[in-house]
Amino acid sequence: MVESDLVVTSGPILKHPTPTIEKDWLCLGAYGSAVDFDSYWTGDALAQMDRIATDDDAQFEYYKSVGYFSQTPYPYADLGELVAGLKPGRKDEKERTLAINLGLAMDDMAVAPTIFQKAKELGLGVELPL
Repeated sequence: MVESDLVVTSGPILKHPTPTIEKDWLCLGAYGSAVDFDSYWTGDALAQMDRIATDDDAQFEYYKSVGYFSQTPYPYADLGELVAGLKPGRKDEKERTLAINLGLAMDDMAVAPTIFQKAKELGLGVELPL
């Protein structure tokens, strides 16, 4: 048993993975982020999550229909439902939660500062008032 408070996996997305994250690796109240779909999470580890959220239910359903997420329970909520307060997030401090982010928004946010800085250096773009 590892008992981590936070586990983030970000590797190749595999349709037929060899998962390494086991049940009980996340202690009570821990958070996991599967940036690589569920490629590194065993079915037992996924089943142990109290709440699984995704950034896009439709994408999750599509990828499940073509063979990904074979052992992943259907997400409890999507990010929009949580942010809008339509569904509660963690109900108590002991719940294990997992986010499965499928969209490109995380990639966009990771590279946006670099692109913005480069555009400023080159004098490109138009700054708009907010």
